[in-house]
Amino acid sequence: MSTQLRAEYRFDHASQPVFEYVDKGVFKRNNHLLGASVVVSF
Repeated sequence: MSTQLRAEYRFDHASQPVFEYVDKGVFKRNNHLLGASVVVSF
């Protein structure tokens, strides 16, 4: 059995304000994403 921890950081940028920040109710031109996962293989 093998276990892997994977992480990803992503920065997106656009020329127009297309990313909605729901908590603030505004649109911005950039967006930051951070994700993590655990992969278990047998």
